[in-house]
Amino acid sequence: MRFILTAFMLSVATQTWADETFSSNFLAFECGDAPNTFPLLLKENGEGWSTVAVFQKESEKLERADARTFAFPSVDFKQRYLKLKENNWQLISIDTGDVEVQPCTEKNELFGLLAAAMVQEFSTEDYAASAGKISGLRADLLEVQIQNAGQQAALSELTARYDGLRATSTATIAELQDEARLLQTKINAQVTRLESLNAESSRYQNALLEATRAIAELRAKLAKTREAAAQARAALEQDAGEEEDTKAEPSD
Repeated sequence: MRFILTAFMLSVATQTWADETFSSNFLAFECGDAPNTFPLLLKENGEGWSTVAVFQKESEKLERADARTFAFPSVDFKQRYLKLKENNWQLISIDTGDVEVQPCTEKNELFGLLAAAMVQEFSTEDYAASAGKISGLRADLLEVQIQNAGQQAALSELTARYDGLRATSTATIAELQDEARLLQTKINAQVTRLESLNAESSRYQNALLEATRAIAELRAKLAKTREAAAQARAALEQDAGEEEDTKAEPSD
C-alpha cells in the first residue's frame, strides 16, 4: 500500500514536471501540405534554440536571425529558414537558386500529449523494477563502502608504517650526515698536514742539496790541500836529500 501511494505521488510529480517543462521554452509545428505533413519541434536553453532530436536524426542548433526568423545550419549549400510572415509560419528551403516554401502550423498541444505519454510509460511494474534495481544498487554501494573501509584501514596502516620508516630514515640520515661532516673534517686535517709535510720535505730537499754541494766543495778543497801537502812533502824531502848529500861530500 505504501509503495502504491509512493508510485501515485511520483506519477503526479512527473505529470507536473512534464507539463511545466513542455509548456515553456518549446515550440511545436506541423509543417508541409496534407497528407505529407511532418512535425518540427524546437527548444530553447542557455545556448539558444535548437531542434528536438526525437523526430530528427540529430539535434540542430539554430540561429535567431531576428524575432521572426530561425536559421538552420547550412548543409551542402542548402539553406533553410523558419519565418513568421503575416502571422503565419513558413519553412523556406533555398537550394542552388530553387526556393521551396512549406506552411507550418503551431501545434504546441503536441508537447502536452508527449508529456502524458511519458507519464503513462511509468507503470507500477516499472516502479517495482526500479525499486529492485535501487535495492541492488544499495547492496552494491554497501559492499563498496565495506571494501572502502578495509582499504582505508590498510591505507592508515601503510601511512603509519611510512611515518615510522620516515622518522627512522630521517634519524639515520642525520647520523650519516654528522659522520660525513666528521670524516670531512679529518680529511681536511690530513690534507693540511700533507701540505705541511710536502713543504717541509721541500725544505729538507733544498737543505740536502746545499749540504751535498758544500760537501763536494769541501772534498775538492781537501783534494787540493792533500795535493799541496804532497807537493810540499816532496819538496821538503828533496831539500833534505840535497842537504845530506852536501854534508856527505869531503871538504878540501
